[in-house]
Amino acid sequence: MKKFIAALITGALFIAEIVLLKRYDVAAIGPAGTEVGFSHLNQRVHDMTGVNMRWYDITDYIGYGAIAVCLIFALIGLIQLIQRRSLFRVDREIIALGGLFAVTIGFYFLFEKIVINYRPILMEGETTPEPSFPSSHTVLITVVMIAVLMIIDNYSNDLFSGLFKALCAAVAVVAVGGRLYCGAHWFTDIVGGLLLSITLLLLFACVIYGGDDAAVPAGSGTAEFTVFDDKKAGRAGAGTSGRASAGKAGREVIKEAGGESAGRTGRESAGKTGGEAGKRSRKKADKKTGGKSTAGYTPKH
Repeated sequence: MKKFIAALITGALFIAEIVLLKRYDVAAIGPAGTEVGFSHLNQRVHDMTGVNMRWYDITDYIGYGAIAVCLIFALIGLIQLIQRRSLFRVDREIIALGGLFAVTIGFYFLFEKIVINYRPILMEGETTPEPSFPSSHTVLITVVMIAVLMIIDNYSNDLFSGLFKALCAAVAVVAVGGRLYCGAHWFTDIVGGLLLSITLLLLFACVIYGGDDAAVPAGSGTAEFTVFDDKKAGRAGAGTSGRASAGKAGREVIKEAGGESAGRTGRESAGKTGGEAGKRSRKKADKKTGGKSTAGYTPKH
């Protein structure tokens, strides 16, 4: 619930920024006389950073890497779907990740059509300014890297997971900073990209942490998916095997104990029966000898 409320807050801030960009301190400071809100703040930051196209290229390559990560998890989801033969048995994290990527792409196309403001520079080979709010690279890279960071524990060992988390966080920071430093975006474009990214990631967290935290749906089994070792499913399988072994061992102990008990009961019953038979025989012998027992009797000659 807290994550959902936080998502509502950051989403509201994102919408508020859009409204202010159209109303507050609007001035024609962009190329070809294009206007942008928070003009004094944006102009000051742009003057400080200047234009650094090398960083523009670097962040472009990082963006391609983020797309590659999306494709890798899409492939994992496809393999699970083929092996498990049901979309409902694909890991919840994979389904949620696919939905998150789809929504991110949707926002990219949305703001290509709904233009809030344009770039502070004309890109090489372009004759008209391009839309720049929010920074699509900031949104794409931040969303992909942080979302993968959130679920990577389910698909790797502890050592690799820690290294990959550090790498994801570093890539996200470098991409955001590089996108601002390259000068192809206004400062408010980067802020808007971060607000949108945080909102989407909080909603993603609500989905993957909202209910049962098992990564593999019940009944899917770990033997069906071998691309990565699923820790949670492994622990579940270990628990099931342990319980089965314990149950078998318990039955063996009960069986052995039952056998020993049956043996003791049989011996006691046989001894008791034999003793009663002996008493009856001695009584018959006493009657024949006139009430005297022949045990230990030696005839006189």
